[in-house]
Formats: sequence, structure tokens, C-alpha cells
Amino acid sequence: MKFLLALIVGLICISVADPAAAQIAPVDVAPEGALSARVIQLFLLVTVLSLAPGIAMMVTCLPFMVIVFSILRQAIGLQQSPPNMLIMSLALFLTYFVMEPVFTEAWSAGVQPLMDGDITQNQACLWARIGAVQGIYGRPRVAGRHRKPE
Repeated sequence: MKFLLALIVGLICISVADPAAAQIAPVDVAPEGALSARVIQLFLLVTVLSLAPGIAMMVTCLPFMVIVFSILRQAIGLQQSPPNMLIMSLALFLTYFVMEPVFTEAWSAGVQPLMDGDITQNQACLWARIGAVQGIYGRPRVAGRHRKPE
């Protein structure tokens, strides 16, 4: 009996809500074509954020710091005293400070002019990449290692 009563109440709710579901809300939130551009930007943002850990492993000094901390742990004779999670967290924290000038250079070269509306998205990608490369390779070299003369 309770099941039949719940079924009837459910059907009444669905039949009452059906006319309200047929109403169409206006979609004039953006000029023509801008809504699809925002959807593509959101899709790319989610993609980049999902790939961020892999990018951090490939283009920063994070793996080197993890290796050094692991070797240091073994060198002082500790088997598992600082856990791997602590080593990884410390390496992530220090990686930010090492790579911060590179991130700042890429931001000021590419992202900030894009947000100000001075350049296009293609130019922003190119200039941010150039800024990051200049930040990475613009550091002082180790003594004894010099570039070939051009």
C-alpha cells in the first residue's frame, strides 16, 4: 500500500513539473560565438589542470629534489623515518621557490598582457613560452660550463 501511495505521489510530481521543464530560459549571456569560446577555454583549463602533476614532473626540478632527499635519507641511515609523503611535500614546496622566477616571467610576458587585452591568445601562448624559456636558461651558468660562441 505504501509503495502504491509513493508511486502515485511521484507520478503527480512528475506531471506537475513537466510544463515547467518545457520553458526555455534565454541564453543571451554572451555575444554570438563567445559562449562556445568560453566552453573551449573551460575544457582546455580542465585538461591542463588534470595534466598539471605530469607537467610539474617534466619541466621543474621536482624529480631532482625528490631524488636528493631520498639519497639523503639513505645516507644518514634512516630506512623510513621521513615518509615518502613528507619528502614529496617538501620537494613540492621547495620547487615552488626555485621555479617562482620562471613562473613570474611567463606570467608577465604572456598572461598579463592577454588579461589586459593587449595581445591575442596565440601571441600570449608564444610569449609565455618564450618568457618561461628565458627564465629557465637566463640563470647564471655553473663555473666551467659556457655556451659555444655563436
